[in-house]
Amino acid sequence: MRFSSTLRASLALSSFVAFADSYWIFGGTQPLVTTRLDPVVDPNGVGGHVHVIAGGSNFGPTYDYDTQIQSKCSTITVQKDLSNYWAPQLYYHDQTSGELTAMPTSFNIYYLPRAGPANESIMAFPAGLRMLAGNTTEHTVDYNASSFADQAISYMCLDYNNDHTGDPDWAERPDFFDHTCPDGLRAQIFFPSCWDGVNLDSADHKSHMAYPIQNYNSGDCPDSHPVHLVSLFYEMFVSVDQFPYNGAGTWVYANGDTTGRGLHGDFINGWADISLLQDAIDNCGDANGQVSACPPLQAVVDQNAASACEYTGLIVNEEVGLNGPISVLPGCNPLWDGTGAQPACPNTDATPGFINAAGPLPTGWNDVGCIAEGTNGRALTGASTTSPNMTRALCAEFCDSKGFSIAGAEFSDECYCDNTFQNGASNTTVTWSECSNKCAGNSLQDCGGPLRLSIMFNPTPGHASIVSQTPIVPSGAPATSAPVASVSGASMVVSSAAAAPTASNVAAPAPQVPSGWSAAGCVSDNGARTLNGFSLATDTMTPGICVSTCASKGFSMAGIEYGRECYCGDSFVNGGGSSLAASTCSMACSGDSSSTCGGSWALSLYKESGSISAALPNSASSSASSVAVPSSVPAPSSVAVPSAPAASSVAISSVPAASPTSALLVAVPSPSAVPSSVPASVPSSVAAPAASSTATASNSTIDLPAGWSAAGCVSDTLQRTLNHDAFTGTTMTVASCVSWCDSRGWSMAGLEYSRECYCGDSFVNGGGDPLPDSACDMTCPTDGNSCGGPLALNVYTKAGASQAARRSLKARHFGRRHGSGNFF
Repeated sequence: MRFSSTLRASLALSSFVAFADSYWIFGGTQPLVTTRLDPVVDPNGVGGHVHVIAGGSNFGPTYDYDTQIQSKCSTITVQKDLSNYWAPQLYYHDQTSGELTAMPTSFNIYYLPRAGPANESIMAFPAGLRMLAGNTTEHTVDYNASSFADQAISYMCLDYNNDHTGDPDWAERPDFFDHTCPDGLRAQIFFPSCWDGVNLDSADHKSHMAYPIQNYNSGDCPDSHPVHLVSLFYEMFVSVDQFPYNGAGTWVYANGDTTGRGLHGDFINGWADISLLQDAIDNCGDANGQVSACPPLQAVVDQNAASACEYTGLIVNEEVGLNGPISVLPGCNPLWDGTGAQPACPNTDATPGFINAAGPLPTGWNDVGCIAEGTNGRALTGASTTSPNMTRALCAEFCDSKGFSIAGAEFSDECYCDNTFQNGASNTTVTWSECSNKCAGNSLQDCGGPLRLSIMFNPTPGHASIVSQTPIVPSGAPATSAPVASVSGASMVVSSAAAAPTASNVAAPAPQVPSGWSAAGCVSDNGARTLNGFSLATDTMTPGICVSTCASKGFSMAGIEYGRECYCGDSFVNGGGSSLAASTCSMACSGDSSSTCGGSWALSLYKESGSISAALPNSASSSASSVAVPSSVPAPSSVAVPSAPAASSVAISSVPAASPTSALLVAVPSPSAVPSSVPASVPSSVAAPAASSTATASNSTIDLPAGWSAAGCVSDTLQRTLNHDAFTGTTMTVASCVSWCDSRGWSMAGLEYSRECYCGDSFVNGGGDPLPDSACDMTCPTDGNSCGGPLALNVYTKAGASQAARRSLKARHFGRRHGSGNFF
C-alpha cells in the first residue's frame, strides 16, 4: 500500500526519534597519510589528486579486504575497525604568490543505524564493500536541490561565539562560504545506505548503492537496493582559521575545485570482525554518539594505538604541501571554478613513482622499538639535541655524528644518545603504541611518548651516510626524474613506520638460512612479545638476515613478523607461540618478496636443530630489544651533557621525560585544536586582550588578560584534564598560554611540564584534583615562573566567563532535513 504524505512524514519522524540516540562517533580522528592514492577510483596507480586518508595502516594503491584486515593498527580508536576513510585535501591558496599549502585536517566519523518507516533491519557493511559519495566534477554543473546526492554534500562555518546566529550568509550550504570561518570549516559528506545486496563495487563506484526513498540521511530503501546498511557520515574539520581569507579562490581542493562543490568521500570496509559491528548496531541504542556508551566497541578501544598508528605502505614520490607551500597541485588539477573553458594543466611532469613511506635510516642504523625512560633520570645521557624538524632518521644521524651507538627520539622534537642505558633504564621494549608522540618534522612518524623513547641502534657508529630510495614505477606509467626522498629531516615527503609488506599467493622457494636451522611453522605473537631476547627491524629483512642475527646472539629461535621485524629467543613467553594456519603468515619479506616474513601478530618461526629451550629470566640482560653495547665502549669525552629544561641546576639525566601532547584526540576535541604544525608560541595573529596583573604564591607578578587569575596546582591525566586546545613551545610563558586560551574562547588554562599549554572549560577525564604547589615545580623556559610539572597543571581561570554553547558529541546541525527543523 502507499502511505499518504502526511502519514509518511509522521512515521519518518517517529522512526527517527526512536533511533536518534542510536549512533556513535569516532571523534577527532587524525589522518593516517596524505598522498595521491585512491584504490577505489584509481587502483594500482597514482591517483588523480591528493587525498587525506584516515583508518587502517594497510592502505595502499590497491584494496583487498583480506589484506586490509591484517593492518597493524588504525587511527580509529576502535582497533577492530581497520577501514579507510578519505576525502580530497583542502589547500590554502595565496593569490599573491600562487603558492598552495595543505591545511590541517581531522575527521569525525559517524555510524548511524537509521531505519525508515518500514523499520527495516540495519545491517553491517559486508566484507569487501567500497563506495563513493559526492562527485569530483560537481562544480561544473548546477546544484540540484532535489537530488539527495547533492544534498549529501554540505558545509558549516564554525563560530563558537555564535556571533552570526540567524545570518543566512552563515547557514549550512552546499559550497564554500564567501568569508572566513573563525573556528574552522566543517565539510560534510553523507554516504548512501542502501545496497543492492550483490555487488561490492560498481563501474562508477556508486550504482551498487542508493540513498533511501524519503531523504538522503534516513528512510526506507528502494526495491532495487533492498539491504539497509548502517549510515556513514563524515565531518571533515579544516583549520581555515589559521590562514587569511582573500576572497573567492582562497580555498582549493586537491582536484582544483575552488567552489567546494567537488567535495567527495571514499570508503573501503576493513572491519576485522563484522559481527562486532553488527553487535554495536543491534545493541547500542543509547550510545548517543559516545563509543564509551557502546560496550562492544568500548571493549576494543585503544587510544594509544590510534595515536601511535603509522602508515606502513607506499606513497607517491612528490611534495603535497605538508612540509611547505607548493607551486602547483600534484597531478593535472588546474584551479577552476567550473565556468568558462577549463585552464590547461600546469603540471607536465611525468607520473612520479612510489616510495616507501617509512624512508630509510642512515646506513648501519635500525629501529629497535619503544623503551621506558630511566627510573631516576634520563635513559640516554651522552648527548642530546632538539629540532623543529626532528625525525627518527635525523636523531640517528645526530647520534652517529657524535659517535654514539644508541639513539632515542622523545617528545616529538627531542633526541638523546648514549652507548648504554643509564639511570635504571632497561633495554626491555614496551608495547609499541606507548611511543605515540608524532615527530615534529613529520606528523606521520612516531618520536617517543610519555616517558618513552623510540630507540635506534648501530653497533659501529661514525660512518653513517644518507640513503635515498629509488621510486617504484606504477603500472603503465613512466617514472619521473624528480629527486627522491632522503632522510634529511623535513625534506622527506612523508614518513611513517614500516614499508607495507605485500601478500604473496605464489609458492616461494625455501628461504636460505644458516646451516642447522629450519622453518617451524607460523605462531602467534602479542604486544608483550613471544620472543623477547633481541629484536631488529629493517627494510631489507629476509629469513636469512633474521636467523643469522639470532644465531649470532646465541639464541635458538628466530621469528619474523610483519614483513620486516625479527625477534629472537630461546622459548615462548608472555602467552604467545600458539600454532596458527600457514596462511596467517602471508606477508612478503621487505628484502625478498619471494619469501614469507610473518603477518600481523604472526611469526614465521625458525629453530636451531637440536636446541634446548629454556625460559628467559625477566631481566634487562635478556629482555626484548637488547641494544646495550659492551661497557668498554666509552662515550666521546668531548660531548657535554646538556642542562635540564627546568630552571633548576639538576643534570638532564634527573629530569623526568616529557608528558604527552597527543591526547587532544580524546572524546571529541574542538576542531579548533592546535595541530602539530602550530609554531612553538602563541601565533602572532592572536592579539592578547587587555592585561591585568596578578600574583600567586608560586609565581612572580604576571601580566594576564583581564579577568584571569591563578587557581593552583592540580592533577592531569594521560587523557588530558583540559582537552580542547593545546600547543607546546620552547618559549612558553604563563601569559602566552593564558592569552592563547582566552583568544580561543576558553575559560580555563593549564601549563604543564615547562612548555605545554592546555585549554578547556572544565576538568574532564578524572583530573583536576588539588595538588601541593611542590608538584608544579617546573619553571617556564623563559620567564622563570611556574609552568606545572609531570602530569601536574598550574591552572588559571577566567572570572565570570560565559559558557558559550560549543560543539559536543551531539552534532546539533546534523540529522535535520534541508529546510526542516533541528531533530536533535
